[in-house]
Amino acid sequence: MKQGRNVHRLQADALEAYWNSQNIKIKQLESYVAQGGSITPELNRWISDFQTSGMNAYEQLMRGQSLLMSCLTQAPTQTVYTEDKKENINLWANPVIDAIDLNAPDTIKRLEVQLTQCAPISRGACALPECGTILFLGEEDAYGKALKAYLQNHGLEILHIEGFPSEDEAEAKVAAAAEKGEIAGLVVLGNRYYGAEDRDRYYDYILSIAAVIKRYVIYIRAHKSDSKRLFLFNTFIDGKLGMTGKSEYYHYGTLNGMAKCIEIELRGMVYVKNVDFEPTLDVDTKIRYLDEELHYYDSLQEVGRTADGVRHRLSSVLTKSAVTENYCTLSENDVVLVSGGARGVTSSCILELAKRVKCTFVLLGRAQILEENNDDEETSAVTELKDMKTLMAKRFKAQGHKGGLTAIEKKARAVLSQRELFGTMDKIRVTGNGVYYYSCDVNDRESMKAVMAKIQQEVGKITGVVHGAGIVSDSKIWNKDMKSFERVFGTKYKGLNNIMDCVDKNTLKVLVMFSSLSGYFGNDGQIDYVSGNEYMDKYAYYIREHYPNCRAVAINWGAWNGGMMYIDSLYISTLKEKGYILIPLGVGANYFANEFLMGLPSTQILINNTGNPPV
Repeated sequence: MKQGRNVHRLQADALEAYWNSQNIKIKQLESYVAQGGSITPELNRWISDFQTSGMNAYEQLMRGQSLLMSCLTQAPTQTVYTEDKKENINLWANPVIDAIDLNAPDTIKRLEVQLTQCAPISRGACALPECGTILFLGEEDAYGKALKAYLQNHGLEILHIEGFPSEDEAEAKVAAAAEKGEIAGLVVLGNRYYGAEDRDRYYDYILSIAAVIKRYVIYIRAHKSDSKRLFLFNTFIDGKLGMTGKSEYYHYGTLNGMAKCIEIELRGMVYVKNVDFEPTLDVDTKIRYLDEELHYYDSLQEVGRTADGVRHRLSSVLTKSAVTENYCTLSENDVVLVSGGARGVTSSCILELAKRVKCTFVLLGRAQILEENNDDEETSAVTELKDMKTLMAKRFKAQGHKGGLTAIEKKARAVLSQRELFGTMDKIRVTGNGVYYYSCDVNDRESMKAVMAKIQQEVGKITGVVHGAGIVSDSKIWNKDMKSFERVFGTKYKGLNNIMDCVDKNTLKVLVMFSSLSGYFGNDGQIDYVSGNEYMDKYAYYIREHYPNCRAVAINWGAWNGGMMYIDSLYISTLKEKGYILIPLGVGANYFANEFLMGLPSTQILINNTGNPPV
């Protein structure tokens, strides 16, 4: 009976949370109308119906408490196997999440990303530099020409960088501009290469933008100035920062990530603005809105502008992670593909999900299963990377192996990785689910096509995808290695696209992407990682809108307290000193499992202790 009460409370809490989140949006809309804005009669009717039916539904739920509680004692349960015991749990309950105090500042919470209207602030001085050269990247379409004219009318010179410059070519361009005088800013337009057929050229364009940014940042650091340099990014997604999911131009959410990282790493030295225009706006209106934004010298770094003149920004609202109904449509016939799921945080999440659903999991990873990397009696007693490296060094010496430190570490990691992979698969099997492993680099399109065809022939049609693959290689923008940028950004961007190109999106039931809190806020040293995560965030909205059969969600994770293979204890201590509240492994895994089962229709969520930056 106690369990029944808990389930009923979760249902009521979840409904209340959804009711509150919708009312926040309605209040914002009422404020907009009060300021002279207008809404359609259809929307007005919906608001009225929602307020009436929503309250009635909540009251009926409360009045039916006694009946529900008596019925819930007969609720269906599922047998769940853990490592040490077998237990029955109700699909609607999650003891780990239910025990979290959402009012406590140090607990991990679930926040839903939403669009917020924001009023213009008082017009001030223009943020444009008074003189100098502006580096200009983008298509010289009607808006591009108008923007050039606007900048020139303010006394600025333009150096249009065309094509796909490499880092060396970018360095030469910046040097050539510097010879003529002060380089006052960089303008980047997201008006090239939108469609699937242009995907490779879009990727090359992003790499070129990153190369130019790096060389310009190096210039800024070498040439101090009393005035702030300008970084202006223009996208044309939907005027609402990609939140509608309707636009084919969602790719350029990537530029949002770049803008946020530049602001963090060069704070006080630059003025950064990212303005997303509704594509239907005419050129004159775009220029007028841009001029307004450059005179709104406020902290609103990324802003959307729609045809009605409204300014939009992103915000987050606390929501309950409560499963009000078993919305998971997976069955024993379904196949869920998991990139990066063989070890680490992703494997912990999949293991928790496997306790609650019955299907087949296919794990993708770069590591190959080799007999030479199997544990033996001596290696099985070693759990730490440093100790395994010591053991491998001893063996290499005894065998006359001439491999250096790199070879020793590679071998040590391979043994530990293969052990963790086997452990993950064994634990999934214990839950009664099928599990397979395929070795593949998700960045390699041709290899992925072959592996995906093999999976669907040998295992079955893929109906669920979890894209958890990701790597980091942190360094400041001015020190960023462009090959490293390719690997980090490519794993998110290319990896996701290569997977999704090989599945039937019309029959796909669920897509969960492991994004990051750093994508939402930006982060020091992670312009490549942040850009890739921002792409996935926008992709979630696009899939949700164009393939309504698929529940797409991007989870913006905070930093985890464990689960990342070979994580350094000093690294964890550093994160804590910076103010990060780290996600306990069990808590994060349970939040992930809930996303497959809950009924709240969120597309982008934050899993963190607050909706504010951690530092």
